[in-house]
Amino acid sequence: MVLHPRGRLAVFASFSALALSTVLSSPAQGEALATPAPTVFSQAGTYELQVPAGVTTLKAVLVGSGGGGGGGTHPDMPLHKGSSAGGGGGGGAATITCTVDVSPRKLGGKFLDITVAAGGLSGNGQLNHKDGGTWAGPESGGFGEVSSVKRRAMSTEIRAAGGDAGRGSKDSGQGGAGGTTQRPGGDTSSCSGGRPTIALGNAGRSGEDSPGADASGAGGIGGSPAPSHEIAEHCPGSGRGGGGGGGGRHSQDGARGHSGCVILYFS
Repeated sequence: MVLHPRGRLAVFASFSALALSTVLSSPAQGEALATPAPTVFSQAGTYELQVPAGVTTLKAVLVGSGGGGGGGTHPDMPLHKGSSAGGGGGGGAATITCTVDVSPRKLGGKFLDITVAAGGLSGNGQLNHKDGGTWAGPESGGFGEVSSVKRRAMSTEIRAAGGDAGRGSKDSGQGGAGGTTQRPGGDTSSCSGGRPTIALGNAGRSGEDSPGADASGAGGIGGSPAPSHEIAEHCPGSGRGGGGGGGGRHSQDGARGHSGCVILYFS
């Protein structure tokens, strides 16, 4: 079941109608116990979800959002010496899997606060004019953000970090560096109340160097998150970094990073 940010009543109603019957129903005698269908949050936003009655365990699979791609260089940008290099691709986000206890303890602990991270912003690569002068990037992309699940009024929290930003192309005609696997000095992935399995994403590729003012360097490819069959099945493409913008006379902005995803299994 995939949920979208439409407000708490819609979330509660759809979860009650489908997820409870799937998770809590007992198999007939002689039947194998099927894996419960997950509840999936695949669009960026914040959500509130009530833990179903009778549930004691939550397995969560989270991926943060990818970093945005850096902008390419236009040869007429000030201080860029006629270069036309491509911007770097954004880094892929981290993926975390963790199982935690959600047994009833406190009234507030019945609720989960869920955040699906929005993708890192794209870096500017367009040539602009302001107050009679010429100014523009190339700018770096935005950092990826954290996807999280937090049990209200309790210390339990699961976090998946976003990917690093792709860099704008350099003054010397070199392509911008790709985003690394995690934002330097930024948030890290963690799970309080459980033993997590954490996998970092792949770095974005650097943009191509400029062969000259009349040539164009291609932008770097965005990095991907670590392979996960749950992510691939329920929210493919989530956590991928945005590609870098190409350089040249038609220089381009980088692409925005892909949003994160949260997958929940109750039992």
